[in-house]
Amino acid sequence: TDFWYRTLDDSQRSLQADWQLPTRLLWTPMTFKVGAAVRQKRRSFFAYQGSFNIDLTSQPPADLRYLPPELLFTPENLGTWVQVGFPGASSQPYDANDDVTATYGLVDINIASRVRLVAGARMENWSIDLFDGGRARAAQDSTRIPVTRRVSDLLPSANLTVALTERMNLRLAAFQSVSRPDTRELSRDEYVETSGSCGTIGNPDLQRGVVYNADSRVEWYPRAGEVLSMSGFYKYFKDPLLRTVSGRNGCTYGYINGAAAENFGVEFDVRKDLTFLPGALERLTVASNVTIVRSSVTIAPIFGTFTPGLDLEGQSPYLVNGSVSWRSANGGVNATMLYNRFADRVVRYGFASAGVSQGPNVIERGRGTLDGKAQIAIGRGATLSLAARNITNVRVQFVQAVDIGNDITGRSVPGINFNVGVSIVR
Repeated sequence: TDFWYRTLDDSQRSLQADWQLPTRLLWTPMTFKVGAAVRQKRRSFFAYQGSFNIDLTSQPPADLRYLPPELLFTPENLGTWVQVGFPGASSQPYDANDDVTATYGLVDINIASRVRLVAGARMENWSIDLFDGGRARAAQDSTRIPVTRRVSDLLPSANLTVALTERMNLRLAAFQSVSRPDTRELSRDEYVETSGSCGTIGNPDLQRGVVYNADSRVEWYPRAGEVLSMSGFYKYFKDPLLRTVSGRNGCTYGYINGAAAENFGVEFDVRKDLTFLPGALERLTVASNVTIVRSSVTIAPIFGTFTPGLDLEGQSPYLVNGSVSWRSANGGVNATMLYNRFADRVVRYGFASAGVSQGPNVIERGRGTLDGKAQIAIGRGATLSLAARNITNVRVQFVQAVDIGNDITGRSVPGINFNVGVSIVR
């Protein structure tokens, strides 16, 4: 049986400075803003593989295979009936420098009495050096070439707000963003998220992805604290970061860059006070959010023959959120029930290779969860907080579609979580 010894030293330093200048362009007031930021991350990861074996050729005092760990790994067993070794053949330690520097400039201006524009751009410079085996080992072994990235991105953005009436706005936005692989995703280290699950191996060839975004939103505020809105959005991903199932025993996960992906949909929001109800019910507030999404991803043939029009990894076709809140007349009690539901979604694409069609995807089954929370004033400056998560105790399940049906690849019951707290403010 194998086990791992792992340590991670991760430190980050950041510095940011902003400056703004209120001024005028002819008769129009405007604000000009500029700024800069630096983020430096240093990571040192060490991993060592160990193993232990039970000697079944001799006559141990008991069948050690069925003992719990606290009785198996005792001084009288170690070195006699239980042999411990450190082959270390699969360890993949690494050191990494991950830095981002950025500068930006924007202008905030009312270009008409009811039209406001906020537009600008941000320049980001990303550099990363990942030393496989650590800096010292890489310096001694010239065949260990560091994983290196030097990328500069100009990221423009623009937001336009049009006040259609005193209570209704139209918002339009367009911007560009990036998604960068983490050092763990770039390293060759293999890790297991939870005991018994499949391992995941990083990919040193991963590149950063670029995301182009466009949004529109119409919002209406009937009264203070109430809103009714509808949004539309579109996203185009260049070189999106994706996870796949590799061919090694069909139980190893990895990362690739897709060729492109699209994501578009609509979103509805509503928040309403039920003041028309009688008695204490008039202090109820209901809110709901519904998102309908369609997505597709294209994977280059170099990685295999994947099904055309695949759903984007991690994207559910719909999401529903709802809440009911109540407050007492004096504000001493506030209680909320929250419901969330999402549909089936791809969490990893099935294995494919050159000339081989894609295997079954790993699907996370859709589910709904119910949470609740309450805050109760119990004295002068004292508040009692109560919270419950996953009240319905819904099961989490992952499946793969095979010829004979759905093969369950993982499942768990997270359980119900309760929290009680007291805060005192003097």
